[in-house]
Amino acid sequence: MDIRNRILHMKDSEFSTISLEVYQNQVRNNPTFFRWHELTKQLPNTAGFRFLPIRQFKKEIVKTGDWEIERVFESSSTTNTGISRHAIESLSFYEEISQRAFELQYGPLDKYHILALLPGYIERGNSSLVHMIKSFMDQSKGGDFYIHNFDQLNKQLNSLNKAGESIILFGVSHALIDFSMQYPQAMASKSIIVETGGMKGKRKEIQKSELHQILKTQFNVANIHGEYGMTELQSQAYSRANGLYHCPPWMKVVISDINDPTKLLDANKRGRINIIDLANVSTCSFIATDDLGIVRSDGSFEIIGRIQYSDIRGCNQMYQ
Repeated sequence: MDIRNRILHMKDSEFSTISLEVYQNQVRNNPTFFRWHELTKQLPNTAGFRFLPIRQFKKEIVKTGDWEIERVFESSSTTNTGISRHAIESLSFYEEISQRAFELQYGPLDKYHILALLPGYIERGNSSLVHMIKSFMDQSKGGDFYIHNFDQLNKQLNSLNKAGESIILFGVSHALIDFSMQYPQAMASKSIIVETGGMKGKRKEIQKSELHQILKTQFNVANIHGEYGMTELQSQAYSRANGLYHCPPWMKVVISDINDPTKLLDANKRGRINIIDLANVSTCSFIATDDLGIVRSDGSFEIIGRIQYSDIRGCNQMYQ
């Protein structure tokens, strides 16, 4: 069976076996990952796997093997640290793996109307998030994107709520706050709000719990959901409540010491989020992010902030 199909339909019990297979292939056939592996192989390692610093996607195109690029997704550059670029071998696989990750949490897309409030993403034209949600809309009962046209979004929400339709509203955090302040309302019980990320320089960064409390009050809902994804990954994790994210079977989060990427931490310890995303089979599946978080004993994880590089020492700075 093709490796992508194995990943798409894998069981939890297969994760270790397929992870090792993908890791060994990427060390052999990914020049970027091979260099990092060689640079760090003499260090003590409780992690088993090495995790490539995510900033390397800002320096070069990361590929495993020789294949034709179908699309390059790009990140924003709000922190003036450069743009990440993720080469995609198969858009159809990206769409399929994203849909499966979503439907494992929320059920079939065709029962929802998908709305998206994503200023800053739509204008770029090469956002993985926009591409994913557009593919969701194509499988749904209908949907549309909104930027600053809050009045139109409000009218659409009111219309769909009155009709008793199931709605998912994806929105970047600052836009959701702005919209909720202008149009506070009681969302219907079939409406789900999914925030997709931070303030992007538009508002002061606040704790996720504070953000969610504001949105719950303004929209009169019990929970704010969350989507955790990034340009450098093909998979997404979702949170249905309390800021706790759950991964699909082919994705796993592990926590390491922020000053020693080879030292893994136990459950409920704060540290760097490292991600194994087997859907990145054509690029790099083992990524050390710049996010701080905690993995709970049940495998769910929480985002608690960003790593400040002025506080990092040692081998985190080795790969330049």
